[in-house]
Amino acid sequence: MKKYTDTAVVGVLAGVLGGTTHQLFMWVFYLMEIAKITPFQLGAYVAIKPGLDITSIPAQLLGMLQHYALSTIIAVIAFYCLQKIGTDYLLFKGFVFGLAVYFLVYGWLAKTVIPVEVLQPDLATSVVYLLGNLIYGITMTICLAKFRV
Repeated sequence: MKKYTDTAVVGVLAGVLGGTTHQLFMWVFYLMEIAKITPFQLGAYVAIKPGLDITSIPAQLLGMLQHYALSTIIAVIAFYCLQKIGTDYLLFKGFVFGLAVYFLVYGWLAKTVIPVEVLQPDLATSVVYLLGNLIYGITMTICLAKFRV
């Protein structure tokens, strides 16, 4: 595969691919009514006035922009980390990145903006988010390794 030199392009590509796998995984469990909220809905909660419908199409589009922006920022950070630590044990490193994202973003940072009852409505949703973030981390690191690092 051709190696790209632009960090931003590689980060955006890996972030969008990782973010898409995360969102698709969450949608499956949301549609099965196991997870109570999706990443796009959480992004909408951050982007629109509290009390508005976060499930509406315009709100979801804003939430999508927020979700992908955060996914790409994290991917660019991971890009620099992988340059320093290497790409051996890539799946394990992707797992660790996903775990770190889960605890830093979903478990800590998001709580400063989103009320816990919206962010973490039940244990099943939190577990699905954990698994989704692990999938995001693994997908993102594999993409970074394939495209550049």
